[in-house]
Amino acid sequence: MDRRGGVLELSWSDAEERLQGSLQPLAPRAGEPLKVTLHVGSFQGAPFEGPLTVSLRERGATHGQVRTVQKGAVNWHVEFVPERAAVHQLDVSFRTTRIKVLHAEFDVGSPRLPHLLLWGGVGLGVLGAILLARRLLQKEKPPGSPAPETGISSAPGPDESSSL
Repeated sequence: MDRRGGVLELSWSDAEERLQGSLQPLAPRAGEPLKVTLHVGSFQGAPFEGPLTVSLRERGATHGQVRTVQKGAVNWHVEFVPERAAVHQLDVSFRTTRIKVLHAEFDVGSPRLPHLLLWGGVGLGVLGAILLARRLLQKEKPPGSPAPETGISSAPGPDESSSL
């Protein structure tokens, strides 16, 4: 398996056929779709048109997700959603003159945080910072302390007459 151009590439051949394929995305994650595209070519005789059986399972597991896929216009396409972060095994099998089974292993990473949780966390952080700043500003001026007198008044006092 090779990493090229944003995909994991698969390549295998024997004296009769070759299998080429790709897995997208380049870094698969648990809970996110994994797209598998496969192509079987024949070196001799008629092109292979039959179904492929493709399965995805965690390394060491005895069962997993299994799909039997018919050929599309040019290739075989299948999609899986890995359930957990772990090393996974992709198995591809098909029958021409005999049954052929191919295996590829790759890592599936941890799921990303959902965008709603991420933005919720950012919002809570901003709200917390605002509340903390407000509290610190209120502590600088103790409640109930009189404002300093400047001697300037905007309105005449009760015993002062207006000069207008």
